[in-house]
Amino acid sequence: MNIHQKKKLLFVVLIILFFATSILYSFFQKEIVLLIIIPVLCVWFVLYNKWWKCPHCNRSLGRLEHGVTHCKYCGKELE
Repeated sequence: MNIHQKKKLLFVVLIILFFATSILYSFFQKEIVLLIIIPVLCVWFVLYNKWWKCPHCNRSLGRLEHGVTHCKYCGKELE
């Protein structure tokens, strides 16, 4: 999976998590929603920190920005 596919997947999962939280919140108590959402959000953060790095210098690429094509640290093209 290349960096652009990972970016899209992370963004889609974040959007789904947002909508799932709002839907679950309307059906369940706040505590139950937090018990469901917090572990999923933790997994998202772990994947974000693992995947959203330059494949060349292994440094974080920062925020999920549109149009990122080169690493801001080493200047190499991202796949």
